[in-house]
Amino acid sequence: MTRVDFSPRAQRVVDITLSEVAHRYGDGINPGSIASCPYHDLEHSTAVMESAVLLASRLHLSRAALELAALSGAAHDVIREHAEDMTPEEASAAWLRRVMLNNGYTIDDTTVTTRAILATTAQMLESGIVVQQTAGLNADSEANAVALCVASADLRALYMPTGPRAAHDYFRELRGLSGEEAPADLEGLRKYQLGEVALTSGYRYPLDVAEALFARDRDDIVAHHKRLIDLLDRGLISSWDDVVQLDLEYYEAHTQR
Repeated sequence: MTRVDFSPRAQRVVDITLSEVAHRYGDGINPGSIASCPYHDLEHSTAVMESAVLLASRLHLSRAALELAALSGAAHDVIREHAEDMTPEEASAAWLRRVMLNNGYTIDDTTVTTRAILATTAQMLESGIVVQQTAGLNADSEANAVALCVASADLRALYMPTGPRAAHDYFRELRGLSGEEAPADLEGLRKYQLGEVALTSGYRYPLDVAEALFARDRDDIVAHHKRLIDLLDRGLISSWDDVVQLDLEYYEAHTQR
């Protein structure tokens, strides 16, 4: 991962943000005060921050832009709850805006981070296709490039060796489970897997550099999700432990290459 020595101000905001994520949604060990999210926890926010910085560095963005990418990535899911007048992404952007202004950043800086966080807004259609707010963006300015870096980083996990595990962590989260809690049954898993096949086979990152870096194992990931559907249909997957074992086998095969 790209090493960036943040300015003291940026490091302070990163630390405040990641501490808030861990407090609200857990850090993988300690439970969160609101929920212990299997997927949207400290690990996810940290990974998105680091991946956004990696992409920004590959695009040779300025030091200031790298730091804004980091702040946006860290804070993009700092608030997960829906409100009547604000989406979680809008609430997260507003939360970061307040923290940044309290730490000496300008309104212009917060405009960049708000655009970046809103660019992570995604909706999966019934077909599995992801609709994002990056549709009207291109990397013709540093502000847009930061947004595209953060949006790409948010879905990096799709094709990583840990991708199947991450997908099934999110499935557990959708089932309302916490931490490492396992589903009591596999209800809804086959339909979810069909969505994963459509998503992983159809999604393309909005940046060419992200596509080159993050999607190298797309075919293998799609095949894994299809295999799970086949095993479910043949009655060879009967418990959540079977799903976990299959994901572990994929991880081990793709980290030892």
